[in-house]
Amino acid sequence: MTRGIVVQPDKCGLKCPVQEKYIRCGQYHCPVNCDMSMWSGWSACTAECEGGLQSHTRNIMAKPKNGGTQCNTVEESRPCNTMSCDRNCRLQSWTSWSPCSVACRTGNHVGFQERERHVLIPTRGEGKCPDDHSLYRYGRQTCNTHKCKGDEICIARQDLVVGLDASGSLMEGGFKIIKSFATTLLAKYQMTYYDQPAMRIGVMLFGNGVLLDDDKTVAPARNLQALTDSMTLVNTAVEGAEYKRGFTNMAQAFSMAEDMFIKKGRKDAQASVLLITDGKPSFAWMTNEMVEQLDDKGIMRYFICVNSQGENSEAMIQMKNWASQPWETNFLHIQGTLLLEADAELWAQTALTMFCPNAYSPSDGWQIEESYGYAHVKDGGWCGDKFDSNLLSKDVINAEACAALAGGGGYESFILGAYFRRGWCYGGSMKVDETQYHTWQGNKINPECKKSTDNEVTEDGWKSSMLYDFYAMEPVGTDTIVTTR
Repeated sequence: MTRGIVVQPDKCGLKCPVQEKYIRCGQYHCPVNCDMSMWSGWSACTAECEGGLQSHTRNIMAKPKNGGTQCNTVEESRPCNTMSCDRNCRLQSWTSWSPCSVACRTGNHVGFQERERHVLIPTRGEGKCPDDHSLYRYGRQTCNTHKCKGDEICIARQDLVVGLDASGSLMEGGFKIIKSFATTLLAKYQMTYYDQPAMRIGVMLFGNGVLLDDDKTVAPARNLQALTDSMTLVNTAVEGAEYKRGFTNMAQAFSMAEDMFIKKGRKDAQASVLLITDGKPSFAWMTNEMVEQLDDKGIMRYFICVNSQGENSEAMIQMKNWASQPWETNFLHIQGTLLLEADAELWAQTALTMFCPNAYSPSDGWQIEESYGYAHVKDGGWCGDKFDSNLLSKDVINAEACAALAGGGGYESFILGAYFRRGWCYGGSMKVDETQYHTWQGNKINPECKKSTDNEVTEDGWKSSMLYDFYAMEPVGTDTIVTTR
């Protein structure tokens, strides 16, 4: 407290008293409010269905003092999973269509494709789920219904392991016939087509009868050639295969094939194993186990069985079960080595059309080219300059329709979209004369791209893109009449 002097004292007056004074105040403790942490996450529900509880908590960081704000609750709960305990299954989207089971129609056998919907969330309680082969979960359609021409070649993007049976039941003469047949069959497979990678082939030998050092364990199958795109290496491996006089041990064959796929297989290629055997299998239980392993990994299993056994014999029934299902399109029975040797070319053609998911008939392709006036040259790229300004359509249904638009627009080549550009059609900038057209017609494996100018022809190279395939229009004035529709 303070006060001022109103009248100053004189010589005789009293001295002014104290002008300021202190007194005590605020003589009590300050309040401390409660301090709490953030909430924890919600706990798991106490029940899967029909109602449960879940909670979260928080801690007291500082307790209140001296009249500060009190703490709130340290735990909260809420209801959860209040739905009924009965739950129907939930299905995933449809898978892509599988490759066609055969390349073309042979007799009454036509190809088919399958697709499925797998269970994403299973049923619960009294919930329901469609059967595996109901229309809600399984789809099937026919494909490659055209009749085989007889000159088909395989241009599929496929990793194929060919297993040669060298067991004693085959006899050495029969083994030589099987080797010769394998060479005839593999000659119909193309490692490259339309300038794109196609087949990769590996070769292994099973039926080994040699015992390992413990004198108990049979030696495994032999990897004669890892998966490769060199047909020279494949033929060398087949020719060098030796007769082993062992057991018809298909389990070791499937085990070796699985190992070969792991080491050299392509993720975007269909994995398949083809056994050429006399069909007298040993170690059935072990083979069943290996078949299940391959089936779980989506590896196709083909059989060419060369023997005179009846269709309903135990061994034949076993191998039909081991083949990918339905066995009718993945199992070929030839009545003995003599019949195989008599017409190896016929049996090779039959096997290829059954086992190759993408076969091509050169004679059929030539006929189409001659009829409609265009040639399929390359997949995954084009020859010439940019073509973005030459868009003809975004919804053509096939190359034939795009060829008609290109011909009407005066273009000598055209580019057809694939994948995300399917249905798009562009007029090409590449000029195509008669010589170039027939050169491309005669070379479907590794066609060359040369850029033509007014004065010279120079090496230009392909422009790569997985979204476009390249076609050439037949020059007007050649012997063939160009027709489009």
